[in-house]
Amino acid sequence: MVDIKSASDFAFRKFKTGSIERDDPFGYIAQVSAYVEAEGKDTGYLLAMNKVSGELVLFELDELTLINASGRIKDVKKLVKNSSMPDFCYQPEPEGKSGNMKLARDCVYCSYKWTCFPDTRVFKYQEGFKYLTTVMKDPKVPDITDSMRG
Repeated sequence: MVDIKSASDFAFRKFKTGSIERDDPFGYIAQVSAYVEAEGKDTGYLLAMNKVSGELVLFELDELTLINASGRIKDVKKLVKNSSMPDFCYQPEPEGKSGNMKLARDCVYCSYKWTCFPDTRVFKYQEGFKYLTTVMKDPKVPDITDSMRG
């Protein structure tokens, strides 16, 4: 069972170094685990391609790395049925020395960021967007929150 992924240069390093086992914010290991379990196999692979360089890496997932996919599905179903909000996956982090706090990197990509942190404001810096959950000192860059909430 092989799942093929394209990845940014930054994300590709996780596949190449094996750190994807510890830092898998998009759930690739859970996804492959479900495929492996459904096919009755005991090993799966992630074939990752670096979008920048075209480099390829094949990352093996064995019984020590794969998760119990059917058990995970049961747990998620319980969470969905529960009317209370689960604990945050990540806490906001300091942004410089101003006292401002920003979303953790993985929260920026999450479709629930506005549910978890409804007062988040988005600022457009030269190097990209910053999602500030607490603003003690207004940055001297455009606040584009309204256009980002969609």
